[in-house]
Amino acid sequence: MQARADHALRARYLRLSVSRCASAGVESFIVSVVVSSGRNDAEPAAGQPATSQSGFLRELHAFRGLAILSVVASHAFGGYLYNLRAMRPFDTAENAYYAVHEILWHGSTIYFALISGILFTRVLAGRGWTRFYRNKFTNVLLPYLVMSLFFLVVRYNVDTGLAIGAQFSFHRLAGQLAGGNAMFPYWYMPVLACLFLLTPVLSAVVRRSTGLTVLLACLPFAFSRTGNIPSFQSIGYFTGVYVAGLAIGLHYEAVLAWTSRHMRLLAGVATAASLVLLSSYILEWDRMGGVSQRESLYYIQKMALSGIAIVLLQRWMAKGGRLFDELATYSFTIYLIHAFLLAVLLHYAFRLHRAPVPLEVVIPMTLVLFVLLMGLSLLVSMGLKRLTGTRSRILVGT
Repeated sequence: MQARADHALRARYLRLSVSRCASAGVESFIVSVVVSSGRNDAEPAAGQPATSQSGFLRELHAFRGLAILSVVASHAFGGYLYNLRAMRPFDTAENAYYAVHEILWHGSTIYFALISGILFTRVLAGRGWTRFYRNKFTNVLLPYLVMSLFFLVVRYNVDTGLAIGAQFSFHRLAGQLAGGNAMFPYWYMPVLACLFLLTPVLSAVVRRSTGLTVLLACLPFAFSRTGNIPSFQSIGYFTGVYVAGLAIGLHYEAVLAWTSRHMRLLAGVATAASLVLLSSYILEWDRMGGVSQRESLYYIQKMALSGIAIVLLQRWMAKGGRLFDELATYSFTIYLIHAFLLAVLLHYAFRLHRAPVPLEVVIPMTLVLFVLLMGLSLLVSMGLKRLTGTRSRILVGT
């Protein structure tokens, strides 16, 4: 009993001490957005290009490419390790590798919610609500519905392979579509639809009330996403991310200028959050008061990393770079199809080695799987765009 108490005390001390460092950076970031709301957008930092007024933010487009890379990495590494752990228990080294994978890639959906918020207030807000909702239905929800119908009919199971019509049911169709059940990453689509519905209210709050904006941006500390299941808690969690994006988009240049001046601070915040996350896996703690502390820490970590990435991409674009452009262009189609392709690759990967394999084999296997999945997803997305022609946007999302 004493050992367990000492273990819990050490976990709590480490969590609180490192969290103070991370929270300081988050507080500074929120203050920067709040202060900027009282003045006109600041000039870009020295050496930074002014953002295009045409409505196309090149660095944000590239960031979308980095975001889909992170999501695919999360599912490639996680899918392999999850299925492997279902076959046999992990040893200490394998658990450590799993924790590192989680810290690097888990919570990458935050990037997309943030991008959606920034783009609305920076680009879409002045175009009218009719155009906004028509655009979201045509370019986001309709491809989701089309691909969901396809994957409800055509399934691929890691263990048994291809199955046609096994999961399809007209009686359950509405619930399956509303619940994002066709593919495991689709859980985010019902959440995103709710964010679209809430946008008029959230946008008004961001423009009129600084205090309420900060409060809403802190929702990920009170709500936790519930895995791959859409829920009220997940909506609350991503509402906080979306509101943060709305606020950043409203004062985009000012926030980027602040971020450019405080890159080391944000790097420290991301590092501190990552260290606390590592301790949570080592000491096996997570929930407190019904809230996942890990999910709150992922919010801190991914927001800090987002700021760093966008500034670095902006600098790269100023030098003529085109990093992640191709991935960004096909990002939504990749999101819609990569889980199916992952199941195919995992099916054949585990046919190669059903017997336990050491970590020296697990590490290269996961790396190869990620590269294959990313490349195959991009190539199939390009092929689908050519196949569907002028209707590709509404059918496959590109």
